Amino acid sequence: MAEVDVPEPFSIEALCENVARRRGRPIELRAFYESDPTMPCGLWLQMPERDVIYYEGAVSLPLRENIIAHELGHILADHPCDQQELDVYRARLMPTLALNPSLLTRVLGRVSYTTAREQEAEMFAWLLLGSVRSPDAAEARGDASAQGRAAALLGPSS
Repeated sequence: MAEVDVPEPFSIEALCENVARRRGRPIELRAFYESDPTMPCGLWLQMPERDVIYYEGAVSLPLRENIIAHELGHILADHPCDQQELDVYRARLMPTLALNPSLLTRVLGRVSYTTAREQEAEMFAWLLLGSVRSPDAAEARGDASAQGRAAALLGPSS
């Protein structure tokens, strides 16, 4: 996480801008609304000129930030995608997301945490968001009140 320029004050959008600038590739954030529980709640799509992070739009702000941070973890770790995964996602998601499947070079979805790369991405999200939401982070910002500590733990309100 030392290589990540965490913005102060924290916002997930500003963090994505910092990561995009560092990598020299834009990152687009897009909400999607899918009622199929077998679909991922977050996706990283790597395209030739940009990265796109899709996140479930019908969730709370702290969960949305967690989903996006998880996908950023994949980006920063440069996690691979095998051809079988790519083919499955192209067939299953591209009609829903209205994207040209031939533009995808890599896609990873947030479905389970059974693989090392999913655990690594989730740990990145957990550590990152814990560092900006912790009571210590609130105190460092000068907000040591009980309300400030609770807000840091619960995340910003929308």
